[in-house]
Amino acid sequence: TVSPAAAASTPAWIVVWPQIETKLGRANVHAGQLSKARDYFLSALEKLKVVENKFYLVDLLVEMASLDVISGKSPMRNLNEALEIANAQKFEKKVADIYLLISSYYESQRDYRMAFDYYRNHHLKLNEVDASNLSKKLEILSIEIARSNDVSERHELNIINERLIKDVEVQKQALEQMREKHQELIKENQYDE
Repeated sequence: TVSPAAAASTPAWIVVWPQIETKLGRANVHAGQLSKARDYFLSALEKLKVVENKFYLVDLLVEMASLDVISGKSPMRNLNEALEIANAQKFEKKVADIYLLISSYYESQRDYRMAFDYYRNHHLKLNEVDASNLSKKLEILSIEIARSNDVSERHELNIINERLIKDVEVQKQALEQMREKHQELIKENQYDE
């Protein structure tokens, strides 16, 4: 058998080992072994910073934030760092998830204004992700239509394509209305303060 230290120094393991330690940390959190969980998380954090794996670093920071909450500490340092990285790397779904976690934290602290602001950001980001996904589906469908040789299949694909175009347009309009409303609410909030 390979010791954890030897496995961690192996190049293939350098990428995988932090993910394993993160999962072990999560399992220890669920088992109530918070000190052991923190050790696993900190070890994974060191390794992820070496390999600069931002995707899993965001996940680890979110797990560390959960541990902070359970330990009676503020999760905001870890959540803000995760949010900063997710925004910089354009991990849009992760950004939406982190907004929701921050909203939940503020709600637990009875800071409903901040909770609402982050929930609104979460909702807006999810709609942006949905609109982006619809656009990508439309692009794929357009390629399939262009490659199709079967006339009946092409006709069916064109019908689906037209529906998707309408859906994308409706979603874009709704997203724009949400952005405008979001800006109005921000202005109202600043005025109230």
